[in-house]
Amino acid sequence: MAARKLRHYFLAHSIIVRNDKPIKQLLARLDMTGRMLKWSLELAEFDMLYESRRALKAQVLADFIVEMTNPSTPEKSKWTIFVDGSSNPQGSGAGIILENGEEVLIEVSLGLVFPTTNNQAEYEAFLAGLRLA
Repeated sequence: MAARKLRHYFLAHSIIVRNDKPIKQLLARLDMTGRMLKWSLELAEFDMLYESRRALKAQVLADFIVEMTNPSTPEKSKWTIFVDGSSNPQGSGAGIILENGEEVLIEVSLGLVFPTTNNQAEYEAFLAGLRLA
């Protein structure tokens, strides 16, 4: 099907087929039947050269991998977040501590103005800590 649609292109250019399977020998066999014979006849009108796929040398492959690999990004400093939230009938609050390994410390306390459970207060503290970071 593709050979028929691209016929004008195939007739105007030489085609090099590189494959690790012996296609040329298969298409030249005299004892072909059915589909192989049909494809052999359809492809015979085109200027096709069959080449075996060459093995890549190890250094070429290594150079290609080095060239195409993205440079590693410098590792960003690691921050740790500590949160605590609590709720009682008088109100809700949350505490946040952000620190990194370089002695930078951020402490924040929040008063929540809406009724929450203890778990909701902890979640709010965590979300506020993410906004701070």
